[in-house]
Amino acid sequence: MDRFVRLTGHDYSDALPAEIRDLKAAGKTPEPASLYDDELIAIVTKRYKKDIDLYKSLFGTDNLMF
Repeated sequence: MDRFVRLTGHDYSDALPAEIRDLKAAGKTPEPASLYDDELIAIVTKRYKKDIDLYKSLFGTDNLMF
């Protein structure tokens, strides 16, 4: 059984930490992909390109968010 109810269909990329904390206190959590907007995806992809490429070569892309 999951500890939190995963919330889907919402954009939490601009949510303040206090909002996420309050959701968790209520037993809810955003789905991980909803924490990223296009700008942040581009930054993470660029910064962690080598790590992402290594992950893809070892495990494929099925479990990647973007």
